[in-house]
Amino acid sequence: MKVNIVKASLALFCVGIPLVLGGAAGYLVFADDLPEAIGTSAQEKVAPVTYREFTDTHNVEVDLVQDKSTNLRSSGGGRVTAVNCKPGQTWENGKSYIEIDGEPIVNLATSAPLWRDISMGDFGKDVEELQAQLAKIGYNSEGNGVLGPYASASVVELRRANGSLTEPTNVVEMQNFLWVPSDSLEVSNCNIEVGQMLAPDQTVASVQGAIREVSVKSLPDFNQEVGMELVVDDIAIPLEADGSVADQSSFQKLVKTPSYIQSLASSTAQGETPNEIPTGKLTLKGAIRLSEPIRVAVIPPAALFGENGANACVLLNEKSFEVSILGSELGQTFVVGRDGDLPELVNLNPKESRCP
Repeated sequence: MKVNIVKASLALFCVGIPLVLGGAAGYLVFADDLPEAIGTSAQEKVAPVTYREFTDTHNVEVDLVQDKSTNLRSSGGGRVTAVNCKPGQTWENGKSYIEIDGEPIVNLATSAPLWRDISMGDFGKDVEELQAQLAKIGYNSEGNGVLGPYASASVVELRRANGSLTEPTNVVEMQNFLWVPSDSLEVSNCNIEVGQMLAPDQTVASVQGAIREVSVKSLPDFNQEVGMELVVDDIAIPLEADGSVADQSSFQKLVKTPSYIQSLASSTAQGETPNEIPTGKLTLKGAIRLSEPIRVAVIPPAALFGENGANACVLLNEKSFEVSILGSELGQTFVVGRDGDLPELVNLNPKESRCP
């Protein structure tokens, strides 16, 4: 019995020796694999430095200053029998998008609305404007400010091209036309529907005023001299250092975004007609970001010391490295080294050291 116990003890001893030796060997391999930089600071906690692309995105409110809207008003009355209108739709000069009593109402972009019915031989500035618009959209016209047979026939032809079935007359009736302020415009609001009884001078649609200024409220600080851009929905627009948008060609992109249309609809729902928006302003939700991503180091906040505004330092083996702090999220701080990349590791909770 004693022999068996001795044999078992010897067996365990023999097995134990390789395990101990193997564990020691494993420890030595791990130690050899550690970066040389921490060899002299084994008691200090360190963290790895990683890198990522950074755009410094901030949610912001965007102010739009714009002209007052223009209401498009009917010249005559009757039952609305057809409507082709929706917000954001483009209306063209010489086209019809509304029918009253089965007859098309044709858009006409004269400098001022027609104010009378014009008969053969009538003359004046309104006749001259009518002739000019007929010529612009491809119809014959005398162009002398006197309504003659060419302009009169062209009016009939224009109305027939838009679906009119009435017998022609020598009178240009103003109720058959809808004054519009430009050759091409974008409707911001539709005010009538099929079956409605329309009165003279009633608003049928509205055209939003031109945007004059776009700027960001409360511009956040950016710590890099990199260009910024404003993002609204799926469009990005260059942003000036003061938070304004200088590229006016981008204004037309903004008015087509869902955020703009929703903001305009919200203002109207609160009892404001589009041409009564206070001070001609709308506010949109958007974001600003760096126009080009930059490469930043990602470190724990505990690695920083000597913080002074956006400036700070990190430490490794009693050597400090100056950094600029660009932002943080979810327990990570984004920095760039003043003299290039940082070391692979940085000390956590470093002892106070000199930070230039």
